[in-house]
Amino acid sequence: MNAPGAGRTPRLRPPRRTTGYALAAACAVALSPFMSAPAGQSLPPVEYHLSVPAPQHRWLSVDVRFEAVGDAPLHVRMSSASPGRYARHEFAKNLIEIAFTGAAGALAEVARHGPAHWEVAGHGGEVRAHYRLFGDRIDGTYLAVDTTHAHMNAPATLLWAEGLEDRAARVTLTPPGGAAWSVATQLFPTDDPLTYTAPNLAYLLDSPIEFSDFALRTFTVPDPADPAYRPTFRVAVHHAGGEAGFAAYVAAVESIVRETVPIFGEFPRFETGTYTFIADYLPAASGDAMEHRNSTVLTANAGLDRAADRTRLLGSVSHEFVHAWNVERIRPRSLEPFDFTTANVSGELWLAEGFTNYYGALILQRAGLVDLGATLNRFERVIDTVTNGPGRRFRSVVEMSRMAPFTDAATAIDPTNFDNTFYTSPPTTSGAKRSPWASISPCANEPAAVRLSTTTCARCGSGSVDPAAARPAWSGSRTPRQMQRSCSAGSPGIRRSPASSSPVTSTAGKWSTTPGYWPQPASSCGLPRPGAPRSAQLRSAAACGWSARPPTARRSTRPGSTAATCSPRSTGAG
Repeated sequence: MNAPGAGRTPRLRPPRRTTGYALAAACAVALSPFMSAPAGQSLPPVEYHLSVPAPQHRWLSVDVRFEAVGDAPLHVRMSSASPGRYARHEFAKNLIEIAFTGAAGALAEVARHGPAHWEVAGHGGEVRAHYRLFGDRIDGTYLAVDTTHAHMNAPATLLWAEGLEDRAARVTLTPPGGAAWSVATQLFPTDDPLTYTAPNLAYLLDSPIEFSDFALRTFTVPDPADPAYRPTFRVAVHHAGGEAGFAAYVAAVESIVRETVPIFGEFPRFETGTYTFIADYLPAASGDAMEHRNSTVLTANAGLDRAADRTRLLGSVSHEFVHAWNVERIRPRSLEPFDFTTANVSGELWLAEGFTNYYGALILQRAGLVDLGATLNRFERVIDTVTNGPGRRFRSVVEMSRMAPFTDAATAIDPTNFDNTFYTSPPTTSGAKRSPWASISPCANEPAAVRLSTTTCARCGSGSVDPAAARPAWSGSRTPRQMQRSCSAGSPGIRRSPASSSPVTSTAGKWSTTPGYWPQPASSCGLPRPGAPRSAQLRSAAACGWSARPPTARRSTRPGSTAATCSPRSTGAG
């Protein structure tokens, strides 16, 4: 299949002329690419091989193979948007290196048209890409790799090609040497427990992956409309707690599932017959939650051993499970087709998120997981925020919805006046994105019982806040220690990553990783040994063609960490 021209914006489903909120019957038609075999399935699938050869360095190795692509140039992309997240995110910024080859490993002509767009010509009908990708944020949007797991949001992880949207995909994972990791995902399983498939690109990019030694429990619940249909629910949790706390959490999740289905009268027909709750409750995790068609991702800096901590996490569970119907299958037509190359704007989020917000809270009370007083207090806070907030004088609920690309985990370095011109519901459990009847919180990715001012949130996201200096900007009960978990100031020097056992060289043969350092040109020059004076570091970096600058603070999951800001003077490094 020939790829379209560079000017085309990829869209994964036919565009619609009408606007408004699609009802269930209309959505069943609109989402048919998820439910039927795509026309291009007879062609070879796109093959992905994901491996974690050096997890201590926090990068993922990815090999992609696009076969039978014709003779025209192939336009390869990395996403700038992610389903369920309404802001734009430049995931390509985390590429360490990338190389393309043609059929039989032959050289190909590559032109880069933008931060996340490559045109590959002269490939002989087949394109292979190899890249390494850095990831160090555990949430529902990004990639995180360490010695305990690889936590992957597909748009932040996988390249894809224009014109191949209907192709099936095949994903194979390789754990670090000696690691007994398993896979939790909504992708279709195969006979190989480390290989999964997707019917097309839309389903692939909507499928998060947790690759770790997680705890797993399953249960089934009969469909009230069709008792013969008993979907399986999987609860996969990567955590550091005990078995008793995990068992109590799974029991609460099952109660939520049983109380949710009567609202809609029946379960969705999950394509694999299963729905998966993927949770990372770890000290390094950021508070977040993200819906997907047959799964959800739940992350928080929390544990499961204490009852109060478990209860704090359940609001996100109920909210995201309601999304399995509302938004995933009953959704605004303005979100169809989803565009992975830019922000997706909708004027109906006030209903999509507001409806989910209301029932998410109500389900917890009906399941006996919180008392009536707590539920009424929650609704009272929402009503009070919307009624008394100045933002309602400036924008309607539709206009508030269209603000999501600027407020839904969208980070910029300039301060805003959103405290006065935008309103949202009070923070809820585990920091998942929430709206009242209109919007998404500007600090939606902050931990749960924290109320930061917009300025603090934005400054923290840009990595410019010293934890101690940030105290006056708080509007809540956050401690310096809590602040330090998400914002840390940098210190002078070139960052050295943990030492590896051997250098790693790219397939292009132009760049290599010396143990303990960021990539450098593969030549006779070399960076100094760990502990060398800064003057020696700068001289050595200059000799290798690198420009060294003092690193700036970055958002980090580990207190006191710094980020390198060395950049190559020549092209070739991702």
